Amino acid sequence: MRNRFRSFYHFLEAVYVAREMEKRGISHIHTHFAAGAASVAMIVHRLTGIPFSFTAHAFDLYKDPILLVEKIRSAEIIATISEYNKTYMKKLVPEIDGAKIHVIHCGIDMEVFTPVPRESDGAIRILSVGRLEEKKGHRYLIEACSILKQRAVDFRCMIVGEGVERDALQALIDAYGLQDSVVLKGAVFQEEIRAFYEDTDIFALACVSAGNADIDGIPVVLMEAMAMEIPAISTNISGIPELIEDGGNGMLVPQRDADALAEAIHRLIQDESLRETIRRNGRITVERAFDLRSEGAKLMDLFRESMKYAGERRI
Repeated sequence: MRNRFRSFYHFLEAVYVAREMEKRGISHIHTHFAAGAASVAMIVHRLTGIPFSFTAHAFDLYKDPILLVEKIRSAEIIATISEYNKTYMKKLVPEIDGAKIHVIHCGIDMEVFTPVPRESDGAIRILSVGRLEEKKGHRYLIEACSILKQRAVDFRCMIVGEGVERDALQALIDAYGLQDSVVLKGAVFQEEIRAFYEDTDIFALACVSAGNADIDGIPVVLMEAMAMEIPAISTNISGIPELIEDGGNGMLVPQRDADALAEAIHRLIQDESLRETIRRNGRITVERAFDLRSEGAKLMDLFRESMKYAGERRI
């Protein structure tokens, strides 16, 4: 029922938008995310013939896939942030020409996220950044910290973010007696996040496939940490293995496995050579395939190609 109301609202919105776009001579529509805005774009396309495209990320494919099959079939071109997503859409609509789905990564500004010299007081500084919700897997990081404490590892862990799991995560910290070792920092502004990376030795984000079907795509915070030459650890789900090669430019562990996460952190602490290799390779990977400017240019190329033939398609 909820989706019916949403679709009716999108139809009303599309009627107005269609008229405005025809007035202004718009020749192509692109939306980010395959959810509500893409619904409006698809209806405008059916009312006017103006071609549309969308960029699919994660929740819009897996948690909120409203009219997704119809959008995949109707879109002129589709961009998505991972090969994992592309494979999923091709399985969902087997008859689709896979050539119209283009993998264009989310990217970061490499000039903003640059490595800095780091000084430490001896305790290993672990950082995680992400909303306090199931799919970020923070509880498994807290459990891994409990294991590290049992191994007498000297560390401090900060989790930056806010969300519905705050009370449950704080209760877990209290239950494990980690009040002096693990801190829930809360939300910070994007402009402040770089300072946290500068004060970090290891970055960990223990993503999981959540019970409500929500799942991360390729978390941008992993790119940011790697660009700053911070060894990053995450899980081998969704598109994350397209960014992180286990043991090459980061570490990957199974989801919901606190023991494996603790072992990966401990290994990085003990193996200086591995840390240095991962630091160097992490930034190289982000420069090569996750740079904001180069990935944005790829999207613009798709738009130009589509617009070149827009007039012919509508005759």
